[in-house]
Amino acid sequence: MKTISTLFILILVQLNCFSAELKIGIVDEKELMQKYEKSVFLIRKLEERYKKEETNMKELESKIIAVKKELMLAGTSTKERLMSQMRRLEVEYKVNKEYLNELLGMKRNEYTAEVLKDIHKAIGIYSKDNKYDLVMRKYIHDSTGEQNQMLVFYNREKMDITNDILNMINLKFKQSNK
Repeated sequence: MKTISTLFILILVQLNCFSAELKIGIVDEKELMQKYEKSVFLIRKLEERYKKEETNMKELESKIIAVKKELMLAGTSTKERLMSQMRRLEVEYKVNKEYLNELLGMKRNEYTAEVLKDIHKAIGIYSKDNKYDLVMRKYIHDSTGEQNQMLVFYNREKMDITNDILNMINLKFKQSNK
């Protein structure tokens, strides 16, 4: 990766020699993801859904605890029925928990893809409208989406177009939700 970055920078230097002025923009994608109002809205929506499901899971937990207490006090004639009921509740809890985690993961991925599509489209439009030759991410993302390496170690402040992109996408989101 370091070799690719070094080659990329050398190419930029060469291009700069041949071009009168190379217009480069830098974008902090993580900042855009965190401050884009649509992203905030979708996260809130996901949290609300999770709270409803979490309430159902707590009810199941309470039932399991109640059956366990009842089991400790039960006579031999009802122990088998209570054990069966407890196993059924524990299986139901485990299945619901796995389903909920999978559902939330899928929704999170769906929302992230939707937000990134908006961001990338806005970057393209902004870049064309403002005649940028090159727009780069400030960070490299790993397979989990985390920003784990800086791609740009230094840039002049005027090269950072993150706030311009953020204003553009937030305005469009507000207009589409009127």
